[in-house]
Amino acid sequence: MSTKSAAAQQLAEHLETSRLETQRLQAMADKIDAAEAAARSAAELAHYRDAAGPRASQYRGRRDELKTELDALALAPEINLGELFVKFIEMKSADAQCGSLNIHGATLNSVDPLGDNSYGVQRQHIVHCGELYQRLTWPDYLTWAVTQRTDAERSSHLQQLQSEAYEKEIRAGDEARAAAAAEQ
Repeated sequence: MSTKSAAAQQLAEHLETSRLETQRLQAMADKIDAAEAAARSAAELAHYRDAAGPRASQYRGRRDELKTELDALALAPEINLGELFVKFIEMKSADAQCGSLNIHGATLNSVDPLGDNSYGVQRQHIVHCGELYQRLTWPDYLTWAVTQRTDAERSSHLQQLQSEAYEKEIRAGDEARAAAAAEQ
């Protein structure tokens, strides 16, 4: 009987040692999992904050720069439709990326919610860029460019005609004054 109880005792000690080792290993695994979860959460938060803020400003700036270049090409004295079309596609692509970033950056609202305002309405993070030219088509843009060019030409030519009329009036007045003075 004492052999059985010594074996049972030894087994109980082994089980207790195993249980303690299992607890130690589980605590270590929990600590590792917690460190991983905290690091992932921090990385996720940093990513979406960057997407909604600094990266959004970069995307918006690039798109706006391309739009300025596009408009300058469209209104240049000599127009190159091939070059204009390439710049149009480049600007539209940058604008589409702004739209994608806007959608992606809005995830910050679920990752880092701001809470309710004083009226009980959920506040939202603002993503600092969005797609502005989604519906702008190549024919619409060409129509705009032609209209801008013709409006500028109309205005310029009207100024020329008005200057011409003014000069003729001044000249006629000067000639009449000279003729009237000569008669005296």
